[in-house]
Amino acid sequence: MILVNDTERSCTHLLGRLLEIQNPVGKGSSPAHNQPPSREPISHGDTSGVSRSAKGASLLDQLTTEFRRSYDLIGFEEFLDQVREHPRRFLRNSATYLADAMAAFGVSKTTYLGRPILKFGVQDQPWASTLAEDRGQIFGHEPALYQFYKTLRRFEREPFANDLILARGPVGSGKNRLMRTLVSMAETYSSEFEEGARMRLAFRFPRDGRKGNIAQVLSPETLSNARTTGGSEDFIIPAPLNTNPLFLLPNQRNLRGERTIREQFVESLRKVEDTSSHLGEARELSAEEEVEALLKSPDPRAFNLEYALWGQLDTTSREVIEALMRHYNGDFSAVLKNHICVEKWTMSAREHRGLSEIRPRPLEGARLEHLSPPSYFGQRDLPLELEGSGKDILRSRGAIVEANGGLLAFVDPLRKREHEAAPTDLARLDFLLDLIEEGVIKATSDSFGGPSRIEIIDTVVVFFLNDLDVAVKQRGVAWEALESRSKQINIPYILRPSDEFAMLQPTLEKLLGSERTADPVLLKALTLFTTASRLAVVDSSNTKDKKLQEALGKLKVLEKAMLYDEDGGGFATYQQFDMMRKNGENWTTEQFSRLRRARGEISSWHAFRAGESIYQDYEGGFGVSGRKSKKLLGEIVGNASGSVVTVVDALEYLEKQVKAGRVSFQESATNDEESGEAETRLSLKRASPQDIFEEVQQYAKSHIEKDVKRALGESLPRRGPEPLRRYIQHVAAFCTPGREVPQEFRSSPQQSGRAEERILCDFEDSIIGEKAFKNTKARAEYRRSLWSKFSSASGDYPKNGKAAAIDDLESIFSELAQKYREKVDETRAGVIRELLGNILQVARDGTHLNRLRDSDDESKRTAAANYERSTKTLSEMGYPLEALPKLVRFAFDASFFPDHAR
Repeated sequence: MILVNDTERSCTHLLGRLLEIQNPVGKGSSPAHNQPPSREPISHGDTSGVSRSAKGASLLDQLTTEFRRSYDLIGFEEFLDQVREHPRRFLRNSATYLADAMAAFGVSKTTYLGRPILKFGVQDQPWASTLAEDRGQIFGHEPALYQFYKTLRRFEREPFANDLILARGPVGSGKNRLMRTLVSMAETYSSEFEEGARMRLAFRFPRDGRKGNIAQVLSPETLSNARTTGGSEDFIIPAPLNTNPLFLLPNQRNLRGERTIREQFVESLRKVEDTSSHLGEARELSAEEEVEALLKSPDPRAFNLEYALWGQLDTTSREVIEALMRHYNGDFSAVLKNHICVEKWTMSAREHRGLSEIRPRPLEGARLEHLSPPSYFGQRDLPLELEGSGKDILRSRGAIVEANGGLLAFVDPLRKREHEAAPTDLARLDFLLDLIEEGVIKATSDSFGGPSRIEIIDTVVVFFLNDLDVAVKQRGVAWEALESRSKQINIPYILRPSDEFAMLQPTLEKLLGSERTADPVLLKALTLFTTASRLAVVDSSNTKDKKLQEALGKLKVLEKAMLYDEDGGGFATYQQFDMMRKNGENWTTEQFSRLRRARGEISSWHAFRAGESIYQDYEGGFGVSGRKSKKLLGEIVGNASGSVVTVVDALEYLEKQVKAGRVSFQESATNDEESGEAETRLSLKRASPQDIFEEVQQYAKSHIEKDVKRALGESLPRRGPEPLRRYIQHVAAFCTPGREVPQEFRSSPQQSGRAEERILCDFEDSIIGEKAFKNTKARAEYRRSLWSKFSSASGDYPKNGKAAAIDDLESIFSELAQKYREKVDETRAGVIRELLGNILQVARDGTHLNRLRDSDDESKRTAAANYERSTKTLSEMGYPLEALPKLVRFAFDASFFPDHAR
């Protein structure tokens, strides 16, 4: 009998020569990743084969190339050459592989709720067709992806991912979509990227000497992924665990303590100490330092030493080698030359290759089955070289085995199944805990008392859990064991309005079709309603800053939702932020600036604290789910009559739903024997649906009112620069020595660049009031005070500095801008009232506009011109003309309309 040690000695004797060969980089390289494989017999060191450029090829040729690209075969020695050239690519565990896949689609630095994180291109699913109405993009999950990436990178120096990842979130938060994104990412990376190529050990059996044509008697269940290779019909048996070919090199030392051949080979590589992104430093990194460390590209020459030395052959491959050694009377060189090869493989969730998904069902470990099942057509299904081995060759099967080298996703594994009296017992997860702690899984035979084996497994295990299932299970005695071996990632509902808006916009376009349209406020209003429902009321006692505490006490939930939109998105501007405030309640410059600077602190009190403990509630875990918001949008569009769906239709429908109690922001756990009536307790105060609805209604009214006024203002002929902007430019020159007023803001082109006292005084007297200033010194102090506020507030504009801040009149000069707007509104009130009346009159009488145009009264002709210019501007803003009467009646108080238009 030939023992394993004999095999290792033969392997060592033959492969020892490989270390003495100097292989220059590039020599013996593999076929290009996007080229069809060679059809010639496998050679060790010679890669001559068929290659064909897809450029200019027919669609059929491209299709042929696409389907043949995953059948690349190379020799073992050539594989070692590739390892020498690209050690990181072939010597990384599954966690590092998935992390590299995430980075391959693009990664950049960004901020989320005031905190620095990384944003990944996989969110946009660049591999999906842009023609699809729903590409499967994910919105608002930047923190979840960042936490997932950070967790994966923590394993880059470990032999395997020795922590279970718990991805938890409420129902409808997008956990399934996130899982499918990660799966599609891995599939695309392994098939489309050269650096994503995966190699596994395989065994080749030539057709010559075989009894009959084995290819004709194979069934899909006969061998896992066994197939013939084109015209030569060589029979290929891949390693059932997608085993890294390097593990063929022995790694068990003898009694003399001599270095194994694998250790010698690993030492021969040009090892680089990779510290560019390692997160295991003794000191704790700040959020900024952590992002910068993870943003750095790992050294391509650095590799995972523990993974390279720790991995072992799977038991089936070891048995195949033993059988072949018997066939060749211990001549390992013949085994290597005739049968051992390296196969490129691609990940596939559908074929359970490197990716496995387990839905709620009885959990199981691995099982053993015969490699050679009953014969077909009177013939054995194994090659002659294996048929004479004298023993049955077994292989390990199961989702965990099939996911080796990739990702194993459990979807709702704690959910109660229909036939169970109680939810799944955590004690049944012992086999998973062994996998996480030791990196091994026990495979047992289906027959009682049959054989069992221990397989080495390297896979990333992720539990996608609903919060309610966690709420039930975390009170169990076995939960502590699971939690101590876990890393938690939170997947809350979308918190930023701009993310929700981007998610809902394709849905709205699909619902409207080509014959209907919507006003521009509808989707914004619904977006603010749904995102605000997920947020907690700010507890101002969390800060000792009295001025910030005052601002937080004033902050409405809807304003908080806007505040969370750091990149603007039409929600975070001061003008939008201040829409729910009546005159006298507006935000001051100082308050708004403090809120913007404290955004990260505000969010950390709620949204980020869940990372500290799984027992804490977190913001975004309650309210209207993304799935429900899509349903609400569909119901709004479906219930609206006419060709235009307006924000009025949306608010009328929402009001009915809120009053009927059909929009609830609370959720409770499932009712079962183990939990009783287990309600999820909230430690965060939340606004009621009615409160949020009223805030949204006020926002919509203000939005339309301001747009109508802006359209009228833009339609009127301009007479020089806007007075407020010109005044600010003169204040800047007055308070800043050496600064000049830009030419367009001077009283005449010939005027000097110094501040003009006449322009300053005229504006101050008309807007603020002459009596407010006792003397010239009081005026100068007011101007310096104004400029001092600007200088401190402009710190919020790091990119464009004061040049950008001076344009943001609404937020920086809020009180002054408000007074200016009031003055403008006062002088234009009659013009606006006339415009609104004409909008309603034209809707009732189509000839009304013509009568105004043809009138001998110049004021009526002016009113007609104002109507045409304003409605044109509103149309350009996205307001359908036929919806304007309905919208202005909703937005403006009845007392604002002229008597004939009511």
